[in-house]
Amino acid sequence: MKMKRTNTFVTAIRVTLFTVMLLLVSQQVKCQLSNNKASSLHQIDFSTMIERVKSYAPEKFTFSVSAPSLVAPSADGWEIAYYAFADDSLVRNFCSQADAIEYLPQLVDLLDDEQCSWQVNIMLYNITMTNAIELMAYSPNRVEAWVRERKDKDLACWKKFIQNKFKQKIAVMGDSLSSTLRQHCSLWLNSWERELKADSFTLVRSYTSSLSTDWEEFDISEKYFSDYRDKISYSPTGSYALDLYSYNLILSKKGAKTYAELDVDIQIYVIDVARHQRLPIIFLGPTASIDDGYWLSDSTVVLAGWERCFDCPEEAYRPNMYKVNVFTGETVKYDYSTTFSQYNKDYLKQKFPKVIFDF
Repeated sequence: MKMKRTNTFVTAIRVTLFTVMLLLVSQQVKCQLSNNKASSLHQIDFSTMIERVKSYAPEKFTFSVSAPSLVAPSADGWEIAYYAFADDSLVRNFCSQADAIEYLPQLVDLLDDEQCSWQVNIMLYNITMTNAIELMAYSPNRVEAWVRERKDKDLACWKKFIQNKFKQKIAVMGDSLSSTLRQHCSLWLNSWERELKADSFTLVRSYTSSLSTDWEEFDISEKYFSDYRDKISYSPTGSYALDLYSYNLILSKKGAKTYAELDVDIQIYVIDVARHQRLPIIFLGPTASIDDGYWLSDSTVVLAGWERCFDCPEEAYRPNMYKVNVFTGETVKYDYSTTFSQYNKDYLKQKFPKVIFDF
């Protein structure tokens, strides 16, 4: 009898120590996640990320699994969880961004692409922090085994996940915003292969920009800015100006003629006219563009542009719009309902008829 009580006591101590150990490891995993988010200092563009992921051969794209972590207890007791992290640091940082969750529908669509289904599945586990206890058997890069044994199950799970999470988020752009788009950007709507319908933009995500909120010194009367001055638009009270082109459109004079080159990146500024300062409100990489924009109020602008479609079977471009609160960084993105085989590359030539473009 004494021996039985002793064994029971020892077993209880072992279980307690094991539980404490798992709790400590769980806390370390949470700290690791926090540090990963903190290390992502700049917002990483989705299209840039997809380009990077597709550049990998699947077997070259590896992932690691966290130490075991205890998750909240259920009726069946405590659950042990393992989390998957992409070994590529840029991909891992993207997955830790607050807005990465909004890209889940596009990522799930890419699971049908054999060239990147392995990479995208790891990203989905990473972004959602889904328990990867079954996926860990395929770490770091057992691609063929995963395709053979588990791919179909993961694909079905992710599609169900998307249906449950995003079924309430589909929203068409409101009539008032469509009306202002027709009013201010009719030239842009007509610059595509087929005229765009202002009421055919659908909300795809909302997020808060991670760009700096520090205003930098800038004088709108500077000489170099004279070529852009007639293309800025002022807020209703005239206190602020929207600068769409000075970052991306590089102008130079040769005699009486003005020539233009395009920078690969886009950055849009809001200018505080009285205080001689400016603030970046959006930054896009080389696979996207902002063509035009206007003010809705003294605090909100609408930007019209496009981005390369990477989940399309052939090269294609999708028109889009952003509604941005210039002071809080709150941003709403709308995508057009269809894509085009070419972007509207002649639009800037129409906006700057006296400038000679090199494309």
